[in-house]
Amino acid sequence: MAQPPTAPSASALEFENDVFDSASAALPFTFADPAQEMSGQLVRDPAAINYVACEAWKTLRISHKRRTGSVRTKNLNLFPSTHLDIILEVLRYLHPLELVQVERTDQSFHDLLNAPITESIWRDSFLVETHSDCPEDQLPRCPSSISGHWWTKLLFGPQICWECGQSNTEPDYDLWRRVCTPCAERNLVNTIPGYTETHELNSIVRRTMLNTDDYYGRGRFWRSDGVAIVAQYEACAENSGSEAALQFIEEQRQLVFAYRNLAHQCKSVRDSVLKQLIVEGFDECDVSGASYDIENCKVLLRKGRLTAKVWNRARPYILPYVIAAQALRLEREREVRVRLRKDAIIAAALMALRAPVPKLQHAYYPPPNTIRSFPPLADLLNEDSDDFLSLNNPQLSAALADARAFVEAWAKETQALLVSLLPGAHAGEPDFSLLDLATSVFCVRRINAQSTDVAIGWEEARAHLHWFQGGPEPAVPGDLLIEFNTRGSTVAAELAMLLGMDPETTTATDLDEADERFCCGICPLDFLGQQCVMSWRDCVRHVGSNSSPSHNRSSWLRLSPIAAADVRQREEPNDYSSIPTWSCALCIESTPLFEVRKYLEDHIRKTHLIDSPAEGDHFVFSKGSERPTKQPILLSIAGAQAARYRCNRCACDLPLVVKLLPKHTLRYHIHDEHSVEFSAITADNWTHVELLVPPPGAPMACGNATNSA
Repeated sequence: MAQPPTAPSASALEFENDVFDSASAALPFTFADPAQEMSGQLVRDPAAINYVACEAWKTLRISHKRRTGSVRTKNLNLFPSTHLDIILEVLRYLHPLELVQVERTDQSFHDLLNAPITESIWRDSFLVETHSDCPEDQLPRCPSSISGHWWTKLLFGPQICWECGQSNTEPDYDLWRRVCTPCAERNLVNTIPGYTETHELNSIVRRTMLNTDDYYGRGRFWRSDGVAIVAQYEACAENSGSEAALQFIEEQRQLVFAYRNLAHQCKSVRDSVLKQLIVEGFDECDVSGASYDIENCKVLLRKGRLTAKVWNRARPYILPYVIAAQALRLEREREVRVRLRKDAIIAAALMALRAPVPKLQHAYYPPPNTIRSFPPLADLLNEDSDDFLSLNNPQLSAALADARAFVEAWAKETQALLVSLLPGAHAGEPDFSLLDLATSVFCVRRINAQSTDVAIGWEEARAHLHWFQGGPEPAVPGDLLIEFNTRGSTVAAELAMLLGMDPETTTATDLDEADERFCCGICPLDFLGQQCVMSWRDCVRHVGSNSSPSHNRSSWLRLSPIAAADVRQREEPNDYSSIPTWSCALCIESTPLFEVRKYLEDHIRKTHLIDSPAEGDHFVFSKGSERPTKQPILLSIAGAQAARYRCNRCACDLPLVVKLLPKHTLRYHIHDEHSVEFSAITADNWTHVELLVPPPGAPMACGNATNSA
């Protein structure tokens, strides 16, 4: 068995009675190598002093004094002559800083504590349960990947760079090194050499955010650490196969996660300050909000432990920032509560004042800016309170009971304003029936948008003005939100006369019931001789929203009944399901959510647990300014592709279905659809159809002067 080391000086292991003074006593690891302290004169660099070691040393000495009544130890003259096994057993009960002091005693103890046999002693010195006098956060456990001596040097060693010796260098607990900025820049990399950036090996190396502004927070790693990981990975893959390599990656990933938590445990005194503030009753959000200013506190500079004395000195500096963060948080929370209160009032008003349209599958919500102007609701909205109002609140219930009459009055006032915009309007009692005329066409500016749209009559104007946008603009025509559309009104009058109706008395309902189709005589045919076919409302919008000078005059072509029937059966139905105008009728405590139909039905199934939502009961369609997008219907009225013929056999079998065909496809249609031999197909099998109805007084023709057959 090895001989015990020579006797260390008893005075070297004695502690002084007074509290430790870092300016007058030798500290552990004053130099990078403890051996240098024994061979040369002690020269202390204040910038290299490890204040973490100072505080830990002070805590250790105070705990000894409290436990024994004195910091002096017994005479240790017999310790060197003790058997080595006993010495090693005694060393297992020492604090890491005590091991450092023993190591500095003489060369024999220095060699002993640097020998492999004492590695477990260094590691065990960090076990908290053997040092009950020291708080747990003062002795972070030594990682399994490095030696205990290395970990002691990292925690308690001098503040000098391990690469170049520069003083005032803080430790990096993610890298397990003390490195200055220039040395870090020379050795830190983003990607393991020889591997792509996305390779999994890059995720199993300890990374640091030191001197980096990485937006994604990935950080960089020490080059030699990456090389070591690659060597282990490739050796594992070569010796045990790909599955073992994948298992190695997973194990290393778990280690990196554990080491990241350990690094967080080792970091600055700021965490202790945050904990102390939370203990004193401050909210964690306020403490986190002031953390940046806490780090700038000069009292905490170079302090490794938050003692009562340090806290009492730092507290007056820190509290104003925490209180300011608290005031800002409370102000923001109150703003949120005030906004939620106002949203709840508006939501209750919208749901309570929603007006279903008789005989139609949609409803109107009152304009939010209109109901905001209702005095009782305005008083509630402007009240300096953040208390949430429930639906059964007496003040809110009373306001909503009177608000319906206010919204109805707004509708009457709006109708009166629309009537006043019509040409030839007379003073006095407005005639609301004028809004039913087909010539009552208005140009409406979309709320919160620069574009305009054409609205025919009161119902369409109402849809625009009621549409819920929540913008700051008032939904009233007084601010030029709506004006009379002269061009659109002229088109409606021309179409009425084309159908033999009186434009001064023809209503929009009359033209809807006629259900005729028209072509614009101003727009040219396309290269296939096709023309776009429109309903009367589309014709009004076609000219009313068209600023082209060519449409200052109108020329309309009316389709014949058979041609109109062919067009109608090819038209797509109005499908509003894909337009976000559907709202939930069950969410009565929140602002209506306008969504496409399928998403709203999913919302009702998930939120309200209704398997089969029904329109009208569980959700409603809110008519607005947006209309379904449909493919235009084209009619071939000129050229070789002109569809002027109808199959007589189809007309006999399906008289209600009209399908017009070009002449060159008729024979193939009859042969394929009706199994008639080509030799038996004669002109009696089809009928020539007039596509356009000539204007009154004009001779019957297939087309017109512009679009001739």
